[in-house]
Amino acid sequence: MSRLIIINSLFIFSLISIFSNANAAIQSDTVAPIVTAPANITLESTAKFTPVNLGSASATDNIDGVIPATADVTGPFEVDVHYITWTATDSSGNDGTAVQTVTITDTTPPILTVPADITVVSDIPIEIKIGKATGTDISAVNISHNAPDFFPVGTTRVTWTAIDDFFNSITAIQIIIVSNSSKGDTVSPVITAPLNIISEATNILTPINLGTA
Repeated sequence: MSRLIIINSLFIFSLISIFSNANAAIQSDTVAPIVTAPANITLESTAKFTPVNLGSASATDNIDGVIPATADVTGPFEVDVHYITWTATDSSGNDGTAVQTVTITDTTPPILTVPADITVVSDIPIEIKIGKATGTDISAVNISHNAPDFFPVGTTRVTWTAIDDFFNSITAIQIIIVSNSSKGDTVSPVITAPLNIISEATNILTPINLGTA
């Protein structure tokens, strides 16, 4: 009987050892997966929020082999530098991470449309309504010009400037011509003469009332 008890005890001890070793092996996986993020990306913005194809990360684990990795942010992205964290988790709950940088830039100036050129006739400096320019961009556009309050006789080049939120700027020129009356008016006056006259001579030199044109 004592021998049987000893054999049973050894068997139970062996089972306990096996399960303990297995459990220890499971609990000993503290190695995080190795994650490789996609290449960093730099793109010119195409809208206020630009869609980006991030690519795919890869991840491998010492126990689980190849496992999936997911990004914490997928866009679209505004103009700025963004840090995308890719994470892979193995069956033991170990997390591996890698970071991908996405840089969205805005180096494109606004589109600026200025009013048409203007020509007026004046012998003195004159106030002129030059119109309004328009600007379009993915961000807000501030438009200014350097027109004087009164335009002198001659040619004035008005410079219009458009600047967006990221300090990209563009300029365009509007021509304002103030021509004085002696040079600017090329249309001859219309003159209506008095009626034709036939008169009998009253002397060698005959006075005649021509009338008024």
